[in-house]
Amino acid sequence: MKFLQLFLVIFGIIFSPITSYAQEMYTTTSLNVRAAPNTDSEIITTLSYNTKVETVGYVDDWKCIRLGDKLHFVKEEYLSADPQPELYSKEDLYFLSHIINAEMGCESWEDKIYTGSVVLNRKNGDPWWSQGLHTIEAVVFRNGHYQPTWNGSFYNTPNEESVRAAIYLLENGSQIPSNVVFQAEFKQGSGVWKKTKGAYYCYK
Repeated sequence: MKFLQLFLVIFGIIFSPITSYAQEMYTTTSLNVRAAPNTDSEIITTLSYNTKVETVGYVDDWKCIRLGDKLHFVKEEYLSADPQPELYSKEDLYFLSHIINAEMGCESWEDKIYTGSVVLNRKNGDPWWSQGLHTIEAVVFRNGHYQPTWNGSFYNTPNEESVRAAIYLLENGSQIPSNVVFQAEFKQGSGVWKKTKGAYYCYK
């Protein structure tokens, strides 16, 4: 493999020499793409888990990748030369995205993430929540727990942000304390973890 030293100029800034080394790689987690090889630079976009990227070189522990006709940077430690195993099933994505949309489709990203996290906390916690099955479907369809499952709104096609929130959670896990298992318009459980415009999120 031939190595080549070059300088990259972006927005008039000259970075350290980039060692040219072309390779296809895969993200091992949700990964921020940055304008420059440092964590203080602008986040251009965020790649999903197991996204294939074209690397064209590196600077220290940063990989330079090509997105469209532009070059950006990602941390090398979050890339692999091999495709990553699937973290979730189509069924998990279906049930989680639909319940997030039905409960919080018109609310903020924060509420979508918190609502989906409550579902994951119930799935991974006390078996009672999932009828002993530890599946998202069982949590969502626990008798009497989620109104959208009996009024029909669960079956509406989820919007793009609800799908993105579900994917993020399935790839990265719950984003709230594991003992926060209530989400509603009123207080319940042993105390309030957080109150948002959309709901109260409470401890068991």
